Amino acid sequence: MKNTAITILSLFTLAGLIGCEEVICTDDAKTSVLLSLESDLGGALEGAEVSVTDGLVTEDCQEIDVGLYSCGIELAGELTISMAAAGFEAEELDVFVEEDECHVIPQELTHTLMAVDCTAEVVPSVMVSVIDEDGAVIDGASVSHAPLSEEIGAESMDCALSGAAFYCGDDVPGVYEIMAQAEGFQIGSASVTVEMDALDCHVVTQSVDIILAVE
Repeated sequence: MKNTAITILSLFTLAGLIGCEEVICTDDAKTSVLLSLESDLGGALEGAEVSVTDGLVTEDCQEIDVGLYSCGIELAGELTISMAAAGFEAEELDVFVEEDECHVIPQELTHTLMAVDCTAEVVPSVMVSVIDEDGAVIDGASVSHAPLSEEIGAESMDCALSGAAFYCGDDVPGVYEIMAQAEGFQIGSASVTVEMDALDCHVVTQSVDIILAVE
């Protein structure tokens, strides 16, 4: 009976030692979220701007493969992932990331961004006003811009007059080298950079005044 009691006590002692075994954590940092980003038009969505925040810390997500983004290093709890890409509607995604005694438990997610339905309107690239040194609009002026392409033999393009202003370029981004002239005035010029809007639908029209001095 005594030996039996000692055996039972030894088993309890051994079980206690096993239950209290020390956890050894590794030094490698874990990614909080692996996000596969897709387009509703089909395929992986590469080159997106993706970030993650826990409300205190905000980090950019790294694209580690085509359309695969690594978000957060050892960020745990309620996280918000922000996603944006040219031609797509920006979105936010909430996710909860748990952690054990050593590291976060990585979450793997797939999300689809919706393409923006751009309008069919054609937006002018540059709006040019030709004025004198007193700020008055010069009648009879003409405006043109150098070709955007570098093709040999490409010719300058005339800008269309609409009201009191000239419109150069039809919804095309790039660097516009614009020249304005009028009888009795010196030739004037301007260099204007035109970029696409945030949705990559149309250009952001740039307005410029070209002042001509009297000859």
